Amino acid sequence: MELPGTRLFSSTADRQGELDVDMQKITGASPSLLQGATSISSTSGNVYEHHVGEQQSRSTKLKRHALRGPRSAGWFGEFSNSESTYDPDAVNDHPSFPDKTLQEPGFSPEFPLSGVGSDFDSGRPAEWFVESPSGGAKHAWQTEYPPFEDDHPAGQPNPPWKNSGSNGFRQQYKFAQTLEDIANDAYVKNSQWFDSSVGQYDAFGRAREPSPKSDRYYVDWTPQTRSVNFSCGPPGCTANATLQVYNLVSEEVAKCKLSIGVHATDFDDDFSREVVEHLTVNGVRINTMCNPRAKGDCSAGTSTTNLTLFPCVSDYHIDNLVTTSGALHLTGKLSPMVDECPVNGNLLSGRATVTCFVRQLMPTTTLMPTVNARSMSTVGSSYTQTSVLHCQSPGCDATAHVKVDPTAVAGKKCSLSFTVSQTDFDGNEGSVEELEWVKVEGMTVREHVKPGGNPCQAAARNRSAAIVHDTFSVINGHNVTANMSDGLIEVSAKLSNMVDECGVGSFLLYGIVNVTCA
Repeated sequence: MELPGTRLFSSTADRQGELDVDMQKITGASPSLLQGATSISSTSGNVYEHHVGEQQSRSTKLKRHALRGPRSAGWFGEFSNSESTYDPDAVNDHPSFPDKTLQEPGFSPEFPLSGVGSDFDSGRPAEWFVESPSGGAKHAWQTEYPPFEDDHPAGQPNPPWKNSGSNGFRQQYKFAQTLEDIANDAYVKNSQWFDSSVGQYDAFGRAREPSPKSDRYYVDWTPQTRSVNFSCGPPGCTANATLQVYNLVSEEVAKCKLSIGVHATDFDDDFSREVVEHLTVNGVRINTMCNPRAKGDCSAGTSTTNLTLFPCVSDYHIDNLVTTSGALHLTGKLSPMVDECPVNGNLLSGRATVTCFVRQLMPTTTLMPTVNARSMSTVGSSYTQTSVLHCQSPGCDATAHVKVDPTAVAGKKCSLSFTVSQTDFDGNEGSVEELEWVKVEGMTVREHVKPGGNPCQAAARNRSAAIVHDTFSVINGHNVTANMSDGLIEVSAKLSNMVDECGVGSFLLYGIVNVTCA
């Protein structure tokens, strides 16, 4: 007789069979995973239970692996919010990204500090020293400090902040619900599940503070586009072009992106490799084997007016490729199989376009020489040309070109002088702070020049608000008469790595080259 709520087994084998069926229902394991348990005899119940436990553990692991599936885009550092509005601040910030830095600690003392006075007998947290940046009059951003208490939209917490050390406090991207979150919340989907962008606002309607990765960060900058055409004629030719991306004296730029397109000539590629073999920017190859798959108009006199540009490169980030002078040198190599339908006589014809956020440099409080990039003066029978030589980073080198009119200096004796403004040349604490070399027309004329001054340190010692960058003579009266025939004199100089402060404006090396003929 079987009592209600009970089950009787006629034998251990019957018990095994029933348990196997139950295990299949619980774990989803195939019979093959459990068949090892069927060989256990009625005298080895303990061994059977242990074996079933092992099979259950193995089955659970298999189920977990199946549920995990392929890695999400966020695990690879990319945007991982399905069909949500794309936001670059979410890149490299997903919780599953293995290389994400959760905390970059700054100085945040947790214990009392001795010897700092009775009024400040303990350290301040890092937040105490920070004021969140503002979107100014154009945008309202959330702030970590000063804080504002709000009720949070729809009861959801605002995007969190993290201490990123020297970069201050940054507000993190708030990701949408996961499937696990939905399951734990009685399968209720909040508004962020449909588009995670709605979770980036607080109860006041202020957007999350953007990071420098986002275009929203550059509220006081102006988008600016500059372009240059490039071309070359015969099959297999190489085209070269130079684009001045920005004026390093008066502008600073951020988030520069390069796009390159070519006009259709003989790129139908019906029987051969008719391609742009490679595109190189400042010595870095950024594209190979660009194939527009298009045939141009072979009628005579085809011009570039209103012609379609077929993309080879789109929105390529070049902040780390632009030279210290703000220039972009482009090289494109055409396949020798492209041999028909030129545009303006050129089988390779195209345009490179750079778009950057640009803002004007703020005026500095330092006093610097006011010399045009190139100037010319004549006093009596003498002839003078001037050029500026400068660069911005420790250990940098710079080159200046002085243009002269060979006919104006014919029969005259020409000499060159070079002066530099004092920056960080005091050699403090035994540092090697010098001009490592100065070259004229590729020949070294001075080495290990030590101007010896640091006007910022001098102003601090004298408690002066004005920083005066006195000049130091590096070359005086160097004869360059024999170099006048081509109308161009080249001068270059290199800083040592330890020159790292008190620049003239933004330039650690700032010099003036004069060529005088009389």
